[in-house]
Amino acid sequence: VVCAAGNFGDGKAGTPEISYPAYYPECLAVGAVELNTRAASFSNSNDQIDVVAPGVKTYSTYLENKYVELSGTSMATPHIAGAVALIYSRYYLRFKKHPTPEYIKEYLHYQAIDLGQIGFDYLYGYGLFSFNIDGGKAIRLIMGSPKYQVNGKDYYLQKEPFWHNNSACASIEEISDLLSCDSNSLPADGSLNNGNDGLEIWN
Repeated sequence: VVCAAGNFGDGKAGTPEISYPAYYPECLAVGAVELNTRAASFSNSNDQIDVVAPGVKTYSTYLENKYVELSGTSMATPHIAGAVALIYSRYYLRFKKHPTPEYIKEYLHYQAIDLGQIGFDYLYGYGLFSFNIDGGKAIRLIMGSPKYQVNGKDYYLQKEPFWHNNSACASIEEISDLLSCDSNSLPADGSLNNGNDGLEIWN
């Protein structure tokens, strides 16, 4: 069960606020952050926060066919509920069985972008959930080498891609691990091609 953490926070990790049912360990407790990933001042903090999602001035549906900006952990929670639904669906398509609640919780924790203190903390839990690999930070391809980096960690393609007009070319098998990340791909000189960098697939 995905639950809103609650809106009784004071923005401080050292003064935990507890609300049920989110505080039950069996639940996924979702806190709120601003779009700049700063913890929302109202978001509950405690030792059962799992992840956070945007929940400040979130554009949402309202009464009488209107759209308004709303804030609260209840606005952050649908992000994670949708993520859980996608994980559940994709897991079943691949393995022909349903994932356990423990697996989903661990996956959400693993894929979270760490915010605040290093590792788990009371304000952000395990961090901001992201479907991007390693938290969706920049991918850097190393020209003249099969090496590429994600979040500063080194990874290796089986063979060096060839480069044409400052674009890396490799087989789809070679770059399949990158397809789940929509971050900017940086050439070796660190420049971007007027914001037009991206991925093209040719058959």
